[in-house]
Amino acid sequence: MSRITKNYFTLDELTGIWKLNDPDLRYAVENNLLKLSVWIVGRRMEIGGYEETPEGGSFYIPHEHRLMDGLVDVCRGDILTLFHDGVVSTQSFCLPDDTFASLIREDDVISLNRSDLLVRREERAQFETNVLNLQPVVHGKCIDFRCFDFEKELYEFTEMQSRALNFMFECARKGNPEQYYREILDAASSASAKLGHLFSSRPKWTRIIKKVAGRRGWYCMEPMLVAALLT
Repeated sequence: MSRITKNYFTLDELTGIWKLNDPDLRYAVENNLLKLSVWIVGRRMEIGGYEETPEGGSFYIPHEHRLMDGLVDVCRGDILTLFHDGVVSTQSFCLPDDTFASLIREDDVISLNRSDLLVRREERAQFETNVLNLQPVVHGKCIDFRCFDFEKELYEFTEMQSRALNFMFECARKGNPEQYYREILDAASSASAKLGHLFSSRPKWTRIIKKVAGRRGWYCMEPMLVAALLT
C-alpha cells in the first residue's frame, strides 16, 4: 500500500483494486457512474459555460482565459472514444463547477491514452461507496483499516497506523473503548512518543480517534464508526 496520501489515482491501479473488467468500466462511464480526469500542465485555455434561454435552449458564454495546470475531467464522449480506439485527441474538458475548459487555438489538441486517465480522491470514494458498495474488509476478527470509507469519505492509513486503529476497534468491541495512548502505540509497534506523531501523515485521524474528555492521554475510536463496523 502507498504511504502517500493521494488526491488522485491512476485508473489502472484502481481497476486492479476494484477487480473491475473493461465492460463494467465502460458501463460505469456510459451511465455517469464514474468520472475520469487527466492532469493538464501549463496550457492556456478558455473557461466558459452554457446558460439556458427562456425557450429551453442553451448558449455558450466564455468567462475568462486561464493558464490551466492541474486536474480536469475528460468529457464522457471522449472517454468512450478512447476506450474504443485506444487514443483520443480533444480540445475541451469538463470542470467540477459545470463549466468547460477549451484550448484557445483551433488547431491545438491534446492526445490522451488510457495511461493518462486519473480518478479524483472524492470520485473514488463516492464510486466505491455508492456503486461498488465496498465496506472495510474483514479478515476473521481483524478489520483492515488501511483503506476504508466512513460517512462518504475515503480514509487511508499506513500498516502501522492501521494496527493502532484495529487495536482501538477491538477494545471498543470488547466493551473497553477508552485506552491510554502508550497502550495504543505499543499495540501498533510504534516508537513514537505521542499518538499525534504516529498519525502525523494523516491529518484526518482525529475524526476517527477521539480524545476522552477529562482523561489526559486517553483516546477512543469514534463511536459512530464502531457502530457502523459492528452492523
